[in-house]
Amino acid sequence: MGAMKDRRCAIAILVFGIFISLSSCQLFFGKASQPQGTGSLMVQVSTSTAKTLIPAYDMAVKTYDIHGAGPAGAVFDASGFTGSTLSKTDLALGVWTISVNGKNEAGDTIVTGTGTATLELGIEASLVITLRPLAGTGSLSLSLSWTTGLFAVTSITGTLTSTSGSARTLAFSAGADGHSYTYTATDLDTGYHSLELTLLDGVETRWTMVETVRIVKDQETSAYYPIGSGDIYLGTVRRPDFTPAAGNYANAQSVSILCETPGAVIRYTNDGSVPTIYNGFEFTVPISLSSTTAIKARAFKAGWFDSFPVVSSYDIAGSVATPVAGVSSGLHYDPVSVALASATPGADIVYTIDDLTPPSSSHGTIFSSSSPIPINSDCTIRAVAISGEMTSDVMVSPFKITGHVADPVFSIPAGTYTSAQSVAITSTTTDATIYYTTDGTEPGQSSGTLYSGAVAITSSANLKAIAIKADWDSSPVTNVAYRISAVPPQSSVAAGIYNETKSIVLTSATSGAEIRYTTGDGSQAAPTSTTGTVFSTPIAVDQNMTIKAIARHAALDDSDAVSFGYELKPYPPTFDPLPGQYMDASVTVNLASATPGVSYLYTTGDGNQAAPTATSGNLGSSVSLGASGTIKAIAKKTGWSISDVTTATYSLNSLTIYPPNAGTISTATPTLQWPHIFNSVSYEIQIGDTQVVTESSVPIPCGQESYMVSSSLAINDAIFWRVRGIKADNSTTVWSATWHFKESYVDMIQIVGGIYTMRFIHLFPNDVVDCSVSVSDFSIGKFEITQAQYENITNATNPSSHLGDPELPVEMVSWYDAVEFCNLLSIKEGKLPAYSIVDRVPATGYPIGSASVTLDMSKSGYRLPTDAEWQWAARGGLLSHGYLNSGANDVSAVAWISSNSDGTTHPVGGKMPNELGIYDMSGNVFEFCWDWEYSNGFYTTYDPTGLMDPTGPSTGGSRMRRGGDVTCSGNLLNVENGYAPQCFGQFLGFRVVCRP
Repeated sequence: MGAMKDRRCAIAILVFGIFISLSSCQLFFGKASQPQGTGSLMVQVSTSTAKTLIPAYDMAVKTYDIHGAGPAGAVFDASGFTGSTLSKTDLALGVWTISVNGKNEAGDTIVTGTGTATLELGIEASLVITLRPLAGTGSLSLSLSWTTGLFAVTSITGTLTSTSGSARTLAFSAGADGHSYTYTATDLDTGYHSLELTLLDGVETRWTMVETVRIVKDQETSAYYPIGSGDIYLGTVRRPDFTPAAGNYANAQSVSILCETPGAVIRYTNDGSVPTIYNGFEFTVPISLSSTTAIKARAFKAGWFDSFPVVSSYDIAGSVATPVAGVSSGLHYDPVSVALASATPGADIVYTIDDLTPPSSSHGTIFSSSSPIPINSDCTIRAVAISGEMTSDVMVSPFKITGHVADPVFSIPAGTYTSAQSVAITSTTTDATIYYTTDGTEPGQSSGTLYSGAVAITSSANLKAIAIKADWDSSPVTNVAYRISAVPPQSSVAAGIYNETKSIVLTSATSGAEIRYTTGDGSQAAPTSTTGTVFSTPIAVDQNMTIKAIARHAALDDSDAVSFGYELKPYPPTFDPLPGQYMDASVTVNLASATPGVSYLYTTGDGNQAAPTATSGNLGSSVSLGASGTIKAIAKKTGWSISDVTTATYSLNSLTIYPPNAGTISTATPTLQWPHIFNSVSYEIQIGDTQVVTESSVPIPCGQESYMVSSSLAINDAIFWRVRGIKADNSTTVWSATWHFKESYVDMIQIVGGIYTMRFIHLFPNDVVDCSVSVSDFSIGKFEITQAQYENITNATNPSSHLGDPELPVEMVSWYDAVEFCNLLSIKEGKLPAYSIVDRVPATGYPIGSASVTLDMSKSGYRLPTDAEWQWAARGGLLSHGYLNSGANDVSAVAWISSNSDGTTHPVGGKMPNELGIYDMSGNVFEFCWDWEYSNGFYTTYDPTGLMDPTGPSTGGSRMRRGGDVTCSGNLLNVENGYAPQCFGQFLGFRVVCRP
């Protein structure tokens, strides 16, 4: 058992060492040469070992290989050296590096080490080299077993600690036989390790082992521990107990130490060291303590595992320090959190709140430093500190919690006022008393006025107030500044822009106030109590001017300065004659303004020219125009701003008349319209049914330029008319040219032909073809054919699906129906039909399902437009502006479409016309054309490029339709697709054309 304890307490370390002594002889040095001379070397080898778990691998060093490397390439080798002393001679002087490898019986290197030594002339050098295990990893295998029945319930703990301090807990595996354990590891670092094993029977330690284990690179270290009855402990000695217990004591104490394990020996120390069987004092009599002491004790018994050391500290201080509060007692304006502390280390603090019974170990609450005591209202804390059997005096800390008085609030905000103010002052704190001053001094209980009612402010003052309440934190002083001034002046004329001079009267609502003012461009200084002009008579504003004014009164502050800015601008120029269309080749336009004394500046151009400014433009009051143009003019006057720009556009040589010359209209009593005639005050018109006009009208006032024909016209009647102007002196201008028109069933617009790029766009986005074509002059219907016109010409029932207004476009007609309508209309107006229709099915009635139709464009009769004619008219012909839709880029302005139509057709002419005066060529209903569709999704070989009046492919399956309908959206100018000629739809109609 004694040998086992020695093994448990010892950690042996195996050390291999080599001591090398070197002595050298005298060396001489030459200039710039290696030191000269030789010496002798004596090597003594010694080996010592301690008990170690050695693996089966031979770890005993048998021989050493010693290699020396010196200066200038000098070397020596001593291989297989076995003796204890090695002698070498004739070594060069200088630094030598010595390396040693230790080998076992088999010649394997098991340890190695290096060192350096410097050989000097006449000095013996020595060197000690410590040999260490080879670096790497190795394995460890442990097993232990015991006689069956030796233990009841076992468990084992083990640790393996390297010399570097790193520790590994060993996880043993229990054997299937119930009385053995094994452990294996293969990744342990080479070197020396401390192995500690403990075997428990239940909770009692029954066996321990401490060994030094050497792990060898690539080798297995193994050990087996057979445990017999002579190797185990009988039990673990119980821990010692101290009487009295550790704590703070006022007087000297007599301490006894007891152990419940019979026959145990107790040993103790009072110097902080751990008691052992060899260290400390054996307890035999009570220990007398008169000063603070820490006692460590441990119990021992032969054959038993030693008890764990126990420490008991005694503070012999004489008293316990009374607790103190971290927050001073007394008055506080805010809730506080109170921490308690005692100067006695380790003392517990017990406290009570509003409890007259003193706190003690059995009464009160134990204070925790992590939970300060919250105090939100008036109360008293009592506390004591308890250490061991001692209790401190009672701490008594009363607290009174009040608050902060709310700031005074003034009923009227600070500012400038023009009358006396009555200011009420309040505080939301109940029972607070308010003191105030009006002279700028600080208010308080000993200064200021006790507030009892609203404070009258009759002149400018700083009103300061404070709210006070006993035991409360007074409010801060609050301050409001009141300025009582005269009422600022008012002007009889509001500031602004005027076209006439003004007379300004200044007044103030403050009775008896004096008004002072200055005038200028706005940059002048405002008047003061001693500067400016005292107002007495109206101020004449006859140029741009800013008036600055104040009102003064002896009992009040001066009012704020006010400004009244007046900008004078002449009335904008007017034009005589009025702008518009004139038949004349030139006109002289006179400029005038209602503002006297002005001059005029103007520019002329196409309307895009710059407007005149105060320093640019032509000076003059009349403008001569020899061609159509636009006049932009202003009026100016010294000291005034320039007037607004007025613009007038004159179209000269205008022949814009209605009805168009040689045109047709569908109204029996048309209103004739013509351009202005220069210098005319009225007009005379002549109308007749031949080129020799015989009928004259009464004078027509200038500016009206229109006359309604009184007698109804007959279809195809030619009406001729002309007009001339009557001047102010009753002289007349020459007669205009003689114009003529015919009454027709449909309004027609005459179109001048031309050459343009015709476009085909099908339903497919990439199906686009452009080609250059020519069209001759033609006339086209101003509107789509209406339901009333269709019924009138065909004597058939209205086929349309959208009803309610006869001016709705006709729809639900087939292409054949439209072609026959054209022939019937031609016959009614005495024109030669353009179509030959045979093989009509049915022979009579509508709709027509099929027919053979041929076109003769040389005939004067009505027909459907060719696709080339329709596109030319829709784009505006020679007047085209290049719009995306017929007449505008904004499709909603010229077309009934999905976004504005509510899904139904609308009366014709309800939107803006295009550049030629034609309506609804975008939207409302699709319109049939003569041409066969160019493809059914694929292009035919038809190409109209270079043709004059192309009429499309000679055959096809569908007839073209153009323009979109009320269900469409987007840009509709090029919308097209085909429709079978025998089919009809509720959004498909037509319009007609003819030769002029």
